[in-house]
Amino acid sequence: EKQKENPSITKGFSQKSDQDCQQAINDAWLGLQNTNEPDLIDRYIYDMNAANVRYRFLLKEMREL
Repeated sequence: EKQKENPSITKGFSQKSDQDCQQAINDAWLGLQNTNEPDLIDRYIYDMNAANVRYRFLLKEMREL
């Protein structure tokens, strides 16, 4: 069974993490728009996908609160 945590602390952490994910997605998008280097394009796509996975996970966690 999942141990109950302090909802206000958990919610605050989730909101901060949510903002961090959104910033990571924006940073990757801007980087992708401003490069022509194939290696950097791959890197920004990887960063964007990773941030999207974290974001979906956080949304799921926030719904459970």
